[in-house]
Amino acid sequence: MIVTFTGMRATAAPLSWGQSIVYDALLRRTADEDYNYNLTRVVPVPAGCTSDDVATAVAALVRRHDSLHTIFPGRTQEVIAAGELEIRVGHADTASAVEKLAAEPFDPAHDWGIRATLVCFNGQPREIVLGLSHLAVDAWAAGMLTAELRRLLRRPDVRLPAAWQPADQARHEQSEAGIRRSERGLEYLRSVAGGAAPTGPLENVPSLRHGELRSQVAEVAAARLAERCRTSDSTVYLAAFAHQQAKIADTDTCFLKTVAYNRTTDNERGCVAPFALDAFVSVSVAGPDGFAGLVKRSWAASMRAYQHAQCDPAAARELVETAGVNPPVMFNDARSPVRPSPPRQPTGTTFRWLPDFRPPGLRCYLAIADDRDGQTLSLLADHRADVVRDFLYRMEELLMRAA
Repeated sequence: MIVTFTGMRATAAPLSWGQSIVYDALLRRTADEDYNYNLTRVVPVPAGCTSDDVATAVAALVRRHDSLHTIFPGRTQEVIAAGELEIRVGHADTASAVEKLAAEPFDPAHDWGIRATLVCFNGQPREIVLGLSHLAVDAWAAGMLTAELRRLLRRPDVRLPAAWQPADQARHEQSEAGIRRSERGLEYLRSVAGGAAPTGPLENVPSLRHGELRSQVAEVAAARLAERCRTSDSTVYLAAFAHQQAKIADTDTCFLKTVAYNRTTDNERGCVAPFALDAFVSVSVAGPDGFAGLVKRSWAASMRAYQHAQCDPAAARELVETAGVNPPVMFNDARSPVRPSPPRQPTGTTFRWLPDFRPPGLRCYLAIADDRDGQTLSLLADHRADVVRDFLYRMEELLMRAA
């Protein structure tokens, strides 16, 4: 099915800070770092909806959000007023459609930020699979799109409020208020970078290793520690990660990057675009009160980092590179904000190896993700296989002992 668009808004603007982070990551890809950053989402089609109904709903989504009909010819975003979107119709299983859209790269200079496949069964639409460019969305924005598409499929006549657009955000960041906010963030970064150890060369190993630990035991322990320390389980995991990373690096301070949510206003929370920025966290691992003390210091350090993350990412990168402390270590809690409570009776731990990839500029990347009825810790690192596996198991052991 081909959906034709005319008369949409057309404008041009510089890249927003969030777009700039993704754009630069895409530019830094090499043959060894071919990670396309695509996001996929699956939306069930209500009974009674026809293929034309689905096409109408997807078209309304594209018209509403500029990022879905924007191209990036260089360091500029150009919102396109007219064009076509193909909604592919497939009769295979949904998993195959997701896999294909996840693997199909976008050409930022020519491709809009959305692709779609309608999965049918016995001629009836069952699910619509969205393939989304990371230049168009982050995980938060992808969640907004799926929620809106569900509403549009149930009620085609629903009226949605006007949305703040990426070009609006980019112009705000270039305004006097945006420049002042960026300067405050850079001043904070100078203060923490000054106390960080210089970044050494990447470890000379044959390849990266990517291991995943599925541990309900760690999940329960982190939840108990979060309640005891009156903080989030994400902070507990950050503390455990900083502890293990500092042990490997033989240092008392872990200087790392994490992901800043970066949506501080109602306009930003309603904007479909990438907003996440790097937050630079300096955690003192050595200190009083055992692991509980480390959790509290991790919370304080991460809050300072998040409060000062809203700054020009190019200027931030230049600052840490000039200082020789650009951290090749990253922590990313990619779980959904809404998730089930930890199990009362945790089951055993499982470990498996995942396909390797190389995020630009990183040698140690820990991600926490939702996985069916539980969650996983995955570590991609420039270490030997036994070091990667032991790192995750020792994080689990540290959490269990502390809880």
